[in-house]
Amino acid sequence: MDSTVQKDNIPDLVEIATGSPQQLNTFSLVLTAIDIDHSIDSVNRSIQVNRDQAHTAQLQLNKYTEENKNWPPLPEQVWQPPFFYPQTTILLMGLLAVFYWHTGGWYPDNPWFETGAIDSRKILFENQWWRLVTALTLHADIVHLVGNCLIGANIILLLSRAVGYGLCWFMVLMAGTVGNWINIVVRDQPHLSVGFSTAVFAAIGILAGIRLRSGQKTSLKHYLLPLGAGAALLTLLGSSGPSTDIGAHFFGFLSGILTGVVCNRQKLVRTAATNQVQYLLMLGSLLFLLVCWGTAWSHH
Repeated sequence: MDSTVQKDNIPDLVEIATGSPQQLNTFSLVLTAIDIDHSIDSVNRSIQVNRDQAHTAQLQLNKYTEENKNWPPLPEQVWQPPFFYPQTTILLMGLLAVFYWHTGGWYPDNPWFETGAIDSRKILFENQWWRLVTALTLHADIVHLVGNCLIGANIILLLSRAVGYGLCWFMVLMAGTVGNWINIVVRDQPHLSVGFSTAVFAAIGILAGIRLRSGQKTSLKHYLLPLGAGAALLTLLGSSGPSTDIGAHFFGFLSGILTGVVCNRQKLVRTAATNQVQYLLMLGSLLFLLVCWGTAWSHH
């Protein structure tokens, strides 16, 4: 029973714990639960029991304290995705449009397309690997360009909000390159293509992939929802039009999923959670693209 008793009236009263009023109230609840009479001295901020029950009461309070020393748990820190700079994506999409203004569309003997477009024979048999990257920056016509810029900007902005601008563009470039490579490897016939859309669908795949919590037990629904959303976007945006390269879109999406899963498993977002790392990844991506174009022109 919880009560205040004058120490003069109970000569065998023994102090067994001290603490804040909240702690004393908690100890009081523990002792009440095991039917040990006690009193709270609010002046000395202590709790007392009869001497013949002191040992049992002390053991119970020690046991309670040990079992609950890490309770309540510290609130989980909500880690904010780092370095979302939308102006970076907007600027790069603008540069893609400026580059199209410089290169023009796909017409016979256009030197940019002869040098940088996907050509499966030249890639597979002449080792012109840079075409897997340079083709991402070329567009067949203005409609092709505008579609990729508008859709791509929105998707990549979502991804950069989740992982940071540098890691975002690094993964998009790598996954888009791998998607182009898979697309020509699985084909039996010669294949030509250009466009940033492979990278756009890679970005969609990455968004789906990072939603899959690898190594954790979870429901089937958790896996199907992001995959279904990505597949729906692939169907809606990437499978229409007579000149649409469905294979490039599909394999870009697939490589994006794998990239997102690796990113999640290896905790790449936390690894890249500094401005310096994000900047280096962004700079490395741009340098890699420039090296590919430099290599292309050196072999022209």
